[in-house]
Amino acid sequence: MITMAIWLSAIPALASPQLIGPLVGRSGGELTFTAAFRTETWRTVLRLWAHSPVLGAGPGQSSVLLTAAHAAPGALPTGALVSAQGVWAAALLDGGLIALGLWLILLGGGIIIGVRALWRYPTGLRWATVAAGGAAVIDVMNTGDRLFPLDWLILALMLAAAAPSYASARDRSDSHHRSYGESNQRPLQG
Repeated sequence: MITMAIWLSAIPALASPQLIGPLVGRSGGELTFTAAFRTETWRTVLRLWAHSPVLGAGPGQSSVLLTAAHAAPGALPTGALVSAQGVWAAALLDGGLIALGLWLILLGGGIIIGVRALWRYPTGLRWATVAAGGAAVIDVMNTGDRLFPLDWLILALMLAAAAPSYASARDRSDSHHRSYGESNQRPLQG
């Protein structure tokens, strides 16, 4: 109950650009502009996505569609494409619900695998890679409309660290066979 009260009182403070601006090194005006731009971009994404919700508009079309939607009527193209502001928005526009589901499986499944391995066999390396993988996923959700090579590398390292080592897997297998063999060697009663 106390935690909920703290969170509810913190939300207005975090929503105020003047209070959070110094914490992130940006002015209140910049934060207000960024929030308004992202909100309007998401409204546009949802409006454009409604035309083809299951399959989307096709690969790479999110930036093209958003640029055309943000351009003033009759204006010449500037050559700079507008970002979808996150892989989720780009997935919805490019590939619809199917692409969004695949991204959720890939990124969510990767984090689940990393956390599961960390839960079973906590090591410093697994802690570091799961934390980096989680940060990469959060970054991808909020910034660009694609994963960059560094993001892929971090996710690959997290999955590699989540894989059990060959020696520990062999030891578990040997101990399983020994315990199984011993339990089945009871004398026959007859």
